[in-house]
Amino acid sequence: MILMQTRLKYLEVAEKELGAIEFKSMFHTIDNEYYALIEKEVKRGKSINQDVYESLTEGQRFHFNKHYNHRGDKVQKKMIKYNGFLANTVSGEKTIATAREGKFFNGYTTMNLYDLNEGVEGKDALLDANLKELVKHKESLKSGKRVDIHLEWELSEDKSKYLDVHVLKVEVVEDSIV
Repeated sequence: MILMQTRLKYLEVAEKELGAIEFKSMFHTIDNEYYALIEKEVKRGKSINQDVYESLTEGQRFHFNKHYNHRGDKVQKKMIKYNGFLANTVSGEKTIATAREGKFFNGYTTMNLYDLNEGVEGKDALLDANLKELVKHKESLKSGKRVDIHLEWELSEDKSKYLDVHVLKVEVVEDSIV
């Protein structure tokens, strides 16, 4: 999709397709074509990402800001990816303890082991992804093993919500931290 492709990438693709000599003679036309595609999408109510915005020439950015981004709502901010792991172990006979980065001494969340079933949901997207993966490893937890779920996520702009959470890997460890 054009909104995710930077100006430089668009120009590189055009140069490969046309060849160096023809590309050089059509450079300004192709550059204007790229900006026209961005304008078309923005007029449809879409926004562009930060990388695309930064790839525009100074003049294109000026025009874009003046005509489309005067409220500052047409450029998506870069999202920072975070990653870490949630250590999960059974404390006592039936309580699952979950701690970020395995630091149980900093506090953790708990739930009843017998509530860990298909369709269980966490209070936020991070815990939800953790629980959905734990369902697959319920027997490991019952046998006293620790299950570390390594995750990657983004935070909302106000840092109150986990977004785009992905499980990177799962490790089942023999010894428990708790």
